[in-house]
Amino acid sequence: MANWAGRENLQLAIALFAEFIGTMLFQYFGGSPMAAGTNAGVINGLLLMVIVWMTAEWSGGHVNPAVTLGLLISGNIKPLNAVLYWVAQFTGGIMGAVLTSATTQRSFNHCGPAPPEQADNASTFCFEFWATFILVWTVHMTAVEKPGAGNTAPFAIGLAIAVTCGIDGMYTGGYANPARFLSPLIVNHCNYANPWVYLLAEFSGGAAAATILRFLFMLRDPHAGHEDPNESPRGTTKSGKGGTGQHQDISPRSDRVMSNNSKSPRSVPAMQNDAL
Repeated sequence: MANWAGRENLQLAIALFAEFIGTMLFQYFGGSPMAAGTNAGVINGLLLMVIVWMTAEWSGGHVNPAVTLGLLISGNIKPLNAVLYWVAQFTGGIMGAVLTSATTQRSFNHCGPAPPEQADNASTFCFEFWATFILVWTVHMTAVEKPGAGNTAPFAIGLAIAVTCGIDGMYTGGYANPARFLSPLIVNHCNYANPWVYLLAEFSGGAAAATILRFLFMLRDPHAGHEDPNESPRGTTKSGKGGTGQHQDISPRSDRVMSNNSKSPRSVPAMQNDAL
């Protein structure tokens, strides 16, 4: 029992480090100045794909407090661990903002590509709410509820940011991430007069998506997706005369490796963090 507790604590420590380093790098590169004409939202979506691939095996690849809140509401992470994730994410984001300011020479708007206050409070809330809503919904449908998505989950998650923040970036800065918004504000004393609008929109957007999905999952047929023990799953056959023996895997080796990876408790579907 002591060894198991020690192993769990080690896994949690690794997960927190992954969240810290992932959010730090996301803020560092995503918040740095970009060439004229570059769509920062699309670039950040591509960057998020890489960051999620880097961290998913160890922590689930949240790197976003709103995603962690959504997974907490849907029952995929323990409350205490969610709080620790938030500490790691905000701390990592702040460190990333410090690195951005320390290593970039030319003057630029550290708070994002859009001038502050370009959008009114109502428009800002709507854009940030729905961008975060789409992100958290995508996380649940690719990395949590459909583990078969395997290594394609980070692609869908990054694409969710690319298409939403690629559009609303010119109006709000395109955050959909409380750590990405709050970190440069703290480090660079950004002159946003309405940080509560961003934070409320992002957290409530993630919470709304998770609440709706949890309700929809409760309505779903509890037997949906359960395999009939008398029928062979796809890619298998039954041994023995008349097919009465054990299921035998007849799928190609490459498919079996991918299937085994997708079932690993530290693989992309570990976005659920059941072990934490």
